[in-house]
Amino acid sequence: MFNLPHSGIKLNLQKEPALSNPFFRIDVPKTAFLPLKIGSKDFYPEGLKIGSEIQRGQILAYARDDRELRLISPFDGIFDGIIEKKHPYYRRVNCIQITVLGGGEESAQQEELSRADADVDTLEEASAAFVSKENNSDKALENVEETEANVEPTVTDDDKKTEDTQANADNAAKSIEYDFTDMSLPEMSINQLVKMAKLAGITDEIDGTFLYEKLEIINDEKYTAIALSSLDSQPYISSGTAVLLKYMKEVCGGMQLLSNAMGGVSRHIIMYGEECSKKIDNTIGDIKVIKLTGNYPFTPTLPEKTFIMGIQAAKALYEACAEERLNFRQMITVSGSAVEHPQNIEAETGTPIIELIEHCSLKSKPGRIIVNDVMLGQAMSASSVVFPGLSAITVLSGKETRHATACIGCGRCVNICPQKIMPCYILRDYQNENINGADFRRSKKCIGCGLCSYVCPSGINLCKIVGKSANILYKAELYNKKMSTNGKGSSE
Repeated sequence: MFNLPHSGIKLNLQKEPALSNPFFRIDVPKTAFLPLKIGSKDFYPEGLKIGSEIQRGQILAYARDDRELRLISPFDGIFDGIIEKKHPYYRRVNCIQITVLGGGEESAQQEELSRADADVDTLEEASAAFVSKENNSDKALENVEETEANVEPTVTDDDKKTEDTQANADNAAKSIEYDFTDMSLPEMSINQLVKMAKLAGITDEIDGTFLYEKLEIINDEKYTAIALSSLDSQPYISSGTAVLLKYMKEVCGGMQLLSNAMGGVSRHIIMYGEECSKKIDNTIGDIKVIKLTGNYPFTPTLPEKTFIMGIQAAKALYEACAEERLNFRQMITVSGSAVEHPQNIEAETGTPIIELIEHCSLKSKPGRIIVNDVMLGQAMSASSVVFPGLSAITVLSGKETRHATACIGCGRCVNICPQKIMPCYILRDYQNENINGADFRRSKKCIGCGLCSYVCPSGINLCKIVGKSANILYKAELYNKKMSTNGKGSSE
């Protein structure tokens, strides 16, 4: 139960100092670019004119085949048009360009207030064309600051007693801060959770799919447990743990909502790595924290019928259902050998990644920028933007960027592969276009761990080649199936 295999390699985890550094909410950008492709869904703008005003919470676009799935603006601003931006998975995607009102200004204090203030858009209001709400938090804050400035600070014995009492109360709160068993949560069915996750457009960061699509299959499966994945299994990533530490109530609340809808199934949080797991207790209330050890690739053996969900997705589900609040932010680990001050940063979708990198500063010339870490991630351009599901930006120095040479036939990829599919032979068949070769056909068994690329002394991205080979076989099978079906139809 919840075991890791012993095969593979032991990675040198480098989660510090990003994990211990304070979390940072980056200011809204001056110009934002909202991708019109999320996961497998393409979105199409509706009712937008260049130069028109956009309000936070306004519906900007709808999915092609499902108008219940919408793209909602995280910003107030001006619509500047549609522009093409580079994307690590889709090469290029069309984006809605917005000049953000107030973008780039110091707004951290306002953003802290927004969690408790009526400025946060509700799901019900997001169903309309746009949301128009008055925010009085800034005025209230100014009044409080003005009042405090006019009062002479004095310390009395009564004040000292009050401070001691408050300190005792804080200590008592710390002892029970992990007990969320008495949370007041709405009673919701799976179908209701599906609807709310869809309206909120929640993306599960562990696989980049929409959460509602995963929730829809629950009615057809008899799950017995829920496991939130905070594995942070690759060298630099710590964003899952960072979200759990900062938003533990919301994360546990999202999991409890789902557990209640599933009839009260058991709940678990899976973690990996001493640096991460030592910051979290073994239990959070009645939630079991499973701390795994082992070698990479991290493919834990889970109990049968366990539903897997990301930490950030659970947080967003709670906010959508319990607080009727849309979540536009996501936690992103910015780190790597070229980064001066690694940190976990919260940023809105559409923020240029260069702003996150500049905040953390560079200590050397970057060689490559990789999305979601070095083992499985794709190279991304500095002109790319934050997209749903992004959990890490890893900036490697030029010294770590290798240039590929010819395969020397050393066999290291064969020895390290957990699936024993012989990547170097797949490479040979790929180069010779021998798609019927026995080695080439083994590419379908690839789990995409990236170990073959990691150990290759020639710097060949074997994992990418094997993935392309598997995709060629998949398309060939679809073509053959289609031709077979058409042949039967014509003969009849």
